[in-house]
Amino acid sequence: MQHWADGGHTCLDNCVLLCDRCHRLVHHGGWDVRIVNGIVEFLPPAYVDRERRPIRGINQLAT
Repeated sequence: MQHWADGGHTCLDNCVLLCDRCHRLVHHGGWDVRIVNGIVEFLPPAYVDRERRPIRGINQLAT
């Protein structure tokens, strides 16, 4: 995933629907988002998980 302001494409392959809280975490909290085999994964910042292990699904991020 690459934000359009950073040169990302505005297409469905580069879009994820997020709630307000998760959207803020991705833009201002150091989280990264990627899609692997059609599944959204969130990569936490090192201060949350030193190994930055992916979390699958947005319901886990919002808790």
